[in-house]
Amino acid sequence: MRAYDIYTKEGCVPCHQALEKLKAANVEFKEFVIGKDITREEVLQKFPNAKVTPIIYNYRTDGIVQWQVLDLLLIAEKMMEKENG
Repeated sequence: MRAYDIYTKEGCVPCHQALEKLKAANVEFKEFVIGKDITREEVLQKFPNAKVTPIIYNYRTDGIVQWQVLDLLLIAEKMMEKENG
């Protein structure tokens, strides 16, 4: 099962940075480009309180992650994996 869904917009610098962080961490995720893979209205229905992109949904915590703290979350997840495995 994938760990994240990320909702991005074309030309969005923070979206690109978040995608690069997810790729570098080697975690499973699926990208949805707003206006291409999903409509803006569908995104607003799913995440009515989200105001900026990227929107990063974390299946493990069942919530949205701010892209600015994504690095910390990914590091914590890797540490937990090492302790448990």
